[in-house]
Amino acid sequence: MLKRIAFVLVVCAVVGVAYGAAVKIRWFDNIAEPNQDADGMAILNYVSGQDETIIQIILSDFEPNRTGFDAYTAEFVSPNQPLSPTADIETDSHGHGTLHITYAGGWSDSDIYIYVDFDDPVNKELRARGYNPG
Repeated sequence: MLKRIAFVLVVCAVVGVAYGAAVKIRWFDNIAEPNQDADGMAILNYVSGQDETIIQIILSDFEPNRTGFDAYTAEFVSPNQPLSPTADIETDSHGHGTLHITYAGGWSDSDIYIYVDFDDPVNKELRARGYNPG
């Protein structure tokens, strides 16, 4: 029994070293989304041993059926990174969307901006901002 407990503790310690602390962005400010109930959540997990960040975003009650070129664009802004990567999030007929991506580097301190670009990536319309107030 003691060996089993020791094994579980070792496994937990190894997993704790592999993944840094997760940052949870629990709310999004609705800036221009037509549905006032639109909301979102994001989880950013930094994997220190691989120097990458796993990012998951969940949107609810956004504009429905935004797919392909009409999809939302998520932009990750971090004071510690010179570039802001982006990724598209499509929504279903209910306005729900999910995104699961992995980026190189540490994005655990980033804010997430959700845009619609209307086929004009320069003049994007900010729809929501998710942030971790610290």
